[in-house]
Amino acid sequence: MREDIKLWIKQFALESTGIHIDETISLLDPRNGLMPRDLIVLFFELQKHYKIKFVEQDIIANRFDYLDNIVKAVEDKLK
Repeated sequence: MREDIKLWIKQFALESTGIHIDETISLLDPRNGLMPRDLIVLFFELQKHYKIKFVEQDIIANRFDYLDNIVKAVEDKLK
């Protein structure tokens, strides 16, 4: 499941922004090129696609600017 979520996020980022994500660095790192608004869009699209609901603590407890952290947060909600 982890790889499927990661692939979905990378594909979404590519289709919505034209950016190929380097998962070793922050999504907000200039080398990745995502803007904060792109993360907000991703946040809501993840909720819609996976039919999950994030709460404030999910964002505070996890750094939502790293791909692996986002994937883990989605996995946790799907359990």
